[in-house]
This record gives sequence, structure tokens and C-alpha cells, in this order.
Amino acid sequence: MSPTHRTASARCLTASKAVVVTLVTTVFGGCVAGLSFALTQAVHDGRGLGVPLSHPGAARVIVASALLAPVCALTGMAWAP
Repeated sequence: MSPTHRTASARCLTASKAVVVTLVTTVFGGCVAGLSFALTQAVHDGRGLGVPLSHPGAARVIVASALLAPVCALTGMAWAP
């Protein structure tokens, strides 16, 4: 096996790991962000301070929160030795 083949194989493996980590953490982040929004709105609605999902910017904040997990995971993978 040539060194070039081993390097290509390692790159393919790393890319596959990155794809799997991205998919898993995106789903996880979406679940956490959605559940967090729902629970905090339940608390805030009880006090008359709730914000609906249709409020301008609410969906954008939830998506940003959901994408925080994969960004952190991929950053960690990039810095790992």
C-alpha cells in the first residue's frame, strides 16, 4: 500500500466522521433548541410574557441555537491532534 493511498484513506475516514458528527449534532441541537424554546415559553406564558414562534426573529434564534452544537463539534474535531 502506497503512502498516498493511506493518506487518501485517512482523509476519507476523517471526512466520513465529520459528516456523521455534523448530522448527529445537528439533530441533537435541533431537539435541544426546540425543547428549550417550548419549555421557556411555557414558563413565560404563565407570566404573560410569552413570545410566539411566529414572532419576527424567533425562528432565526432557534436555528442559530440548533447550529451551535455542530459548529462546536466540528471545531473540536479540527483542533484534535
